[in-house]
Amino acid sequence: MKNKLLVIHFSILLFCCSCSSQYYVPALYSNDVLEMSKPHSKDSVKHAIYVQGNYFIAASNGPSIISNYYNNQGGSFNAYRANTFNNFCIAYGILGFIGDYSVSADGGDLNNRAAKVNKSFYGYGINTSASYFTTSGNVDIRLIGLDMVYTHEFGDYADFRKQGANNNGIYIPQTSLFTYSFFTEVSIKKNDITENIKYSLDFTPGNVSSTLNNGEALRSMSLSMTQGYKRVNFIARFSVGVASKPIGNGIHFGFNYRL
Repeated sequence: MKNKLLVIHFSILLFCCSCSSQYYVPALYSNDVLEMSKPHSKDSVKHAIYVQGNYFIAASNGPSIISNYYNNQGGSFNAYRANTFNNFCIAYGILGFIGDYSVSADGGDLNNRAAKVNKSFYGYGINTSASYFTTSGNVDIRLIGLDMVYTHEFGDYADFRKQGANNNGIYIPQTSLFTYSFFTEVSIKKNDITENIKYSLDFTPGNVSSTLNNGEALRSMSLSMTQGYKRVNFIARFSVGVASKPIGNGIHFGFNYRL
C-alpha cells in the first residue's frame, strides 16, 4: 500500500504540465522542511542526537521536477536532538545547505524566454518538530504534529533575484523563509526495523506566498517515508505544490545516524 501511494505522488510530480511564466523563488522553497527522526516509544533509548544528510531537487520554475531547462538541486545537513516522552516527542536542531540553480537560455516559450542562470546558493537555518502520539502495540500514531523551520539564504542566486527587475520573469528577492507544517505520522517498530509514513500540509507565509498564491500561505502537500534499521534511517520526502501558481514541487532523499 505504501509503495502504491509513493508511485501516485511521484507520478504527480513528474507529469504535471509546464507553466508559461518563469518564477525565480527562494532556493529552498519546497525543500526547507527536513524529516527529523525521533525515538519510537518501544526504543530503549528515548533521548538521542542525530546527524543527517540530504540531497534535494526542486521544481522552482514550474511544476515539473524533471526539466531540460530548469535545475535546482543541492544538499543539506541537519544535526538535532530528539526526545520521546510519554505521549509526546520533540526534536530541535540546526541545519546548513548548499546548491546550484541553473536555467537554460532556451527555457520558456518564444514570447517569454527565461533569463540564462547558473548561480550558487548556500545558507543556514534552525528547525524543530513536535507531536502528540498514542500507542497501540508496536505502533506509534502521531496524530497531531507540527514542523517549523527558519532558513536564511546567501550567494549568487539570492543576489540575482534582488537584481531581477532588468530581466524577464517574476523575481522574489526574499532570502529568509519561515515554514510551518501540520502532519500526521505512523511509526511501526518490528525488532530492529522501524517504518514511518507521514502526511503533511506545508505553509510558507511572506512575500513568496503573496506572489505565488494571492497571499495564502498553504504551499504544498507532502508524503514522507522513512525506513530505519537500528541506528540508521533512510528518508524520502515528496512535495506537491498547491499554490495558485504551480510551483512548490520538491523531492529530497537522505539518511541519518543516531549517535
